[in-house]
Amino acid sequence: MMIDSATHTPNGVSIPDSPRANRARMPRWFDLRLGLGVILVLGSVAVGARVVAAADDTTAMLVATEDLAPGQALSGEVVEASDVRLAGAADLYLTGQVGDGYVVTRHVSAGELLPRAAVAPLAELEELRYVTVPLDSAETPSGLRSGDLVDVWLVPAEAGAAATALAEAVSVTEVSRGSGTLGQSSALTVVTLALTTADEPAGDLVALVAGILAAARSGQVYLTQRPSAGTP
Repeated sequence: MMIDSATHTPNGVSIPDSPRANRARMPRWFDLRLGLGVILVLGSVAVGARVVAAADDTTAMLVATEDLAPGQALSGEVVEASDVRLAGAADLYLTGQVGDGYVVTRHVSAGELLPRAAVAPLAELEELRYVTVPLDSAETPSGLRSGDLVDVWLVPAEAGAAATALAEAVSVTEVSRGSGTLGQSSALTVVTLALTTADEPAGDLVALVAGILAAARSGQVYLTQRPSAGTP
């Protein structure tokens, strides 16, 4: 026999106890969704932090503020630092400041990162000569301009004779197209080349200059243009 629990008042009146409330329990699938939600939020925060860190992973690289010719001294007036993010190629370019006594060894265009291979101490740059070569405009590479690299060839006057390479990958520092005559040919294009000892394996730069000048005077010099970076 069940006896209901009751509370007795001072007057002897019995008041039944209130039934015990049952607490509602959340289903287990709700706990799982909550946990997954927390994991997704934490993952998004971690990914966002990595993206921000990668965006800030830059290095101050030296950039040319103007066109630099071979032999030109480096200073704060011709280069400036710019924050750049390079994947695996940072070691190929200069960072920070360049000390006194350094020059560029090849043409560097304005806005171009300063390659380590294009800079050397003046004491190590044994010799540098600028050679001006007049060419028949009809035989000058189309679109040739300052900063391009060319190979210099000696083309013998004898028909059928093979051409000979005088120098390879020579920097062009200036191209001037004017009106003139070269014998019976069309207008002249005057090209200035920067020759260094690197262009003459034997180190006889004087002999190389003499050979190019003699060939140019007799109209036997021909230039072939090398493709620049980014050119197909």
